[in-house]
Amino acid sequence: MRRAFLGIALCALVLASAAWAVANHPPPTGKYGCALGPGGEYAGDAYILDGKHYRLNKSKVGVFVTHGRKLTFTSGVWHGLFNGTWIVDTAHRPQIALTELSSGFTVEYCEREKGL
Repeated sequence: MRRAFLGIALCALVLASAAWAVANHPPPTGKYGCALGPGGEYAGDAYILDGKHYRLNKSKVGVFVTHGRKLTFTSGVWHGLFNGTWIVDTAHRPQIALTELSSGFTVEYCEREKGL
């Protein structure tokens, strides 16, 4: 009985730690095409360089911090303008939604290019 309880507790701990690791994972690296609002007007290319660095087009490299699926831009062109949320859409492509700090509205979407 005691071994069964320990086994169940260990399995629960492993599953919880795996879920935490996935939930706090930064967006995948690569080139993301960005579009403004529902009309989809091209707004440039964002690059996720690694687990904490990004760049927009040819701008200076900025830093972001991941909290679950939320992104806080601590430097770079999006600092002070946006917060981000990243997801994987139904087509299995990572996307970053950018929410304006001033209005609270999500105004820009960046989708990772295919083949990366």
